[in-house]
Parts: sequence; C-alpha cells; structure tokens
Amino acid sequence: VNSKTAELGDGISLLLDQDVKVGDAVVIPKGTPVDATITQADSSGHMGTPGDIAFEVYSLTMHGTTVPLQGGETLEGADHYGWMKGLILIPVAGATSMLLHGDQAEIKPGMTFTVAVTADTLLKP
Repeated sequence: VNSKTAELGDGISLLLDQDVKVGDAVVIPKGTPVDATITQADSSGHMGTPGDIAFEVYSLTMHGTTVPLQGGETLEGADHYGWMKGLILIPVAGATSMLLHGDQAEIKPGMTFTVAVTADTLLKP
C-alpha cells in the first residue's frame, strides 16, 4: 500500500504476526486478519516533498468474538526538499525542480506495528 494509490477509508490487509497465548494455549493464531483502515494518504508533491500515509487498526475477530484494538502508524517517504532548495537558485534547474517529487510513503510486506487491546475480551483456547 502506498501514498500514491491509497485512498482515505480504504481497508488494508494486515495479519497478526505472532500467536496470542494464555499460558501455553494459543487463543489467537498468527496470521489472523486484522481490521485496519487508511486514515490519511497524500501523494508526494513538487519540490521534493514526500508522500505520507497513515492507518488505524480497529479489531480482529476470532471464533465470532471481536477483539477491539487501538493502534496505527504514520509513514512518510524520503524527503528531497533539502536537495531541491539548492536547485531553486539555479535559473534553468530552478524551474525543473518544481517537477521533481519526493518518494511515496509505503506500507511494505513484513513491516511490524504494535497495537493494544482496548477492552477485556473473553477468548477460549
């Protein structure tokens, strides 16, 4: 998912990356889908400004029981603005620098994020 193609309100595919256990019993297995939504997506802009993307995590469901979650992340692409400022002072390159963009923000496969359970929820192993 990246800041160029994502839209506000898009659902995103996130998976639990480790088992949730009570003692030695697994109550939520690794790979369980997590409900998350894009809350901000701005493509990179002129003069090297980066794109950004944010999402919120709301819940996951196990055996018909919804576990409320809270968390999210905001990511930003590489900023090329500092490099572009020098080009602005050069007459020919200055106009060209207006066309150059920073990098898109991206949620990449394998990235990990931390969320919290927001309410006690009874789960059976």
